[in-house]
Amino acid sequence: RTVIALFEDTLHDIALLGDAAEMHGINNEDYFWLMFGQSGLYSRSPTLPTKELRKLLTGAAVVQPLEGFVVNPDSDAFLQSWKSQGSDLVDEVNRLYPIKDPTEQGYFQGEPDYFNTTIPS
Repeated sequence: RTVIALFEDTLHDIALLGDAAEMHGINNEDYFWLMFGQSGLYSRSPTLPTKELRKLLTGAAVVQPLEGFVVNPDSDAFLQSWKSQGSDLVDEVNRLYPIKDPTEQGYFQGEPDYFNTTIPS
């Protein structure tokens, strides 16, 4: 039996799917899960949060799209535009960012070379 799942918000949706699959008894070796979704399942979540989700992903196939800049970074217009942003934009974003306290959830302070050292995701 094959189950195909498509995600809009991978991290949110896949956690719900793991719980639902377990609840309905379809989180076992009788089912093959083929999942499609936005990139970032592993890059943003180094450990999977629940045993149901770990169980669901064991043996599953997860297909994630590749951005053009991953395939051909030297000629990708988006990546070239991204890298052309200077420290002046980083300074402006840092100034406008509403969370100023480093101890608050969501705090972020970009380094001057942010756009040259960070790959968009």
